[in-house]
Amino acid sequence: MKEFKVKMEETKKQMVEVGKVALFGEFKKLFEERSEVEAVRWTQYTPYFNDGEPCVFRVNEPMFKIGEDGGDYGDGFVYEYEYGRETKEREQLSDAARAVESCEEILQVLFGDHCQVTIWRDNPEAEVEEYSHD
Repeated sequence: MKEFKVKMEETKKQMVEVGKVALFGEFKKLFEERSEVEAVRWTQYTPYFNDGEPCVFRVNEPMFKIGEDGGDYGDGFVYEYEYGRETKEREQLSDAARAVESCEEILQVLFGDHCQVTIWRDNPEAEVEEYSHD
């Protein structure tokens, strides 16, 4: 059993490294193609209550920082569908959003539960903050 645990830890480390490279590669590509996008942010958590359904970890739709103004909180973060530019530009944001939403297991291992994650254009590391939700 000890050998199994060691193998599992090694596998988890590999998953984290591969996931990190893939995730940051996607964002690097986005930042290179869309110079107006300054950051990508999302929340991820396991709900405390889900109307009788199982409480399962999930990653919420990412938001994109585009400028200083705008967004629901005036912080410049908007959802891709709120970004009123040409279709091609929105498609690139949609691709990034799908990349985030499609790798919940890796994101949970990388960043944990009950947190807000922000990837900034000029910072090679993720900014991870505790996130309170109800």
